[in-house]
Amino acid sequence: LLSLNLRGGYRYGDQNSFFKPESLRDQIYAGNNRNPISPHTNPFVGWSATGFTNWNAGGRINYTPGSHNSIYLDSEVYFARTGSLNTSGNSLTVIRDFYKINNVLNHEADYDWGKLTTYLQYSHTMWAPHAGWTQPAAGESTTGNNATGTVMIPIGASKGAYADWSQMRLNQDIVFQTNYNKNFDFSSFGNLILNLGVYNLWERLNTRNNGYDKALNQTAIFGEGEYIINDYVSTTLGVRVNFSDFYGVVANPRFYVNVNPTQWLTFKAGVASGMLAPNLTYLYDGFTESTSNGVTTLTYGNPNLKVEQSWNYEFSTILDFKPAMLIATGYYTDFNNQIETVNDASIAAGCTLETCRTFRNLSKSLMAGAEVALKVKPIYGISLDANYGFTYTEVLSAVAGSEYLIGGPVNSIPRHSFTITPRYAYKKFDMYVRWQGKFQTPTPTPTGTSAGNTDSVRGVVGKYYKDYQLVDVALNYRFNQDRMTATFAINNLFDVDFYDPIIYTGSRGQAVANNYQRILPSRSFWLSLRADF
Repeated sequence: LLSLNLRGGYRYGDQNSFFKPESLRDQIYAGNNRNPISPHTNPFVGWSATGFTNWNAGGRINYTPGSHNSIYLDSEVYFARTGSLNTSGNSLTVIRDFYKINNVLNHEADYDWGKLTTYLQYSHTMWAPHAGWTQPAAGESTTGNNATGTVMIPIGASKGAYADWSQMRLNQDIVFQTNYNKNFDFSSFGNLILNLGVYNLWERLNTRNNGYDKALNQTAIFGEGEYIINDYVSTTLGVRVNFSDFYGVVANPRFYVNVNPTQWLTFKAGVASGMLAPNLTYLYDGFTESTSNGVTTLTYGNPNLKVEQSWNYEFSTILDFKPAMLIATGYYTDFNNQIETVNDASIAAGCTLETCRTFRNLSKSLMAGAEVALKVKPIYGISLDANYGFTYTEVLSAVAGSEYLIGGPVNSIPRHSFTITPRYAYKKFDMYVRWQGKFQTPTPTPTGTSAGNTDSVRGVVGKYYKDYQLVDVALNYRFNQDRMTATFAINNLFDVDFYDPIIYTGSRGQAVANNYQRILPSRSFWLSLRADF
């Protein structure tokens, strides 16, 4: 049996309209002497997003030679053109082209001796900045990579004259994994579900403009067995042994127990060891650019990062009744060398509190909290999903010179968060309203040798970012024998403005910060049509 699936998409968006206060609408500067180019001004908030274009095209070939085997090859190409309206320090508009090519070859064999799943994935991503020019002098070239004149993209533009591939950044990943799964039935002595596997990741990062070219290899072998003793008790024991060029060998064991005293009540308890190895982007001694929710962020890598390791302890209770299900979980996680993302305006010229960030390790830290999830099953087509989370973090110890971090929160994780989603379905029509909120999101402890820096996020905004609530609505209708679905959605229904500027004086003069943790898009309307053949 042979089948083919094709997919594709295209999205376009105009630039945002986040403007700086009138007094901070800087001039454009050029050259090392920073001479102003009059009369141009850049009114946009630092690192706010330009217009964007993205598209994707892909497909999957499925081949089933028999009842025991299946194979598929999945390939996709993705393109995005994004940028920043204002690079803050130099007040320029910058744009880049981003390409990602992803290929996955997967094979699944299912026999009496067990189930074997193997896949090989290759990802190739690359991006390059756009360039432009002023009117060239007589005899100067005006096309392609040979263009001359002053390199400058017009303020507010959504593309330049060409993409400068001499500044290309390339990332390649090759992933291989194979899993063996088998259920052993011991009759009155229970069942054992065995899962064994091997994993390997090869990663390469190359930046053409400075000659940086580095590869990293990570390998893991893992095994896990779930022993179902009877209808009331089961246990899970597993271990994953990780090998890397960067961090050597690390073993991560885990153990869980499930108890089901009744059909509607389940208790789960467990302890698990974990690790997070920084990828090459985290370790790269330079900037990486990304755009999300209308803001472009520069991330500066830290080549001195260590591997994050943790022990997690959790306990859950599940109540599963016919009309509803309730899950309550409490957890405590102990971290060593936890990797924290830090906003830092002092990384480089042009950085602000909200647009430049880096990474650091915290010697010892903790995360504790509780989560409650409620699922009301459909009653006359009406259902409900709701969840609430409480999270507490604290730095317990820090390296010499960073003692000011002790007692502060880790990252900017909301203390309280909730999502409530009522749904309604009737025949071929369904809809939902999603209401979510985040409260008491701590601002990051500032970098430097003093926790009292007045031009840090905490010094400007305060201990917490501004709380927010957001409502989205979507309606779906299926037709043509359910092969087609039309969707109408409204994001940010009440058009909440997530730009609340504060003017402050920093080390580079007056600047602006946002009371909200991030700028989320204003109200938007989406109409989509999906067809399945």
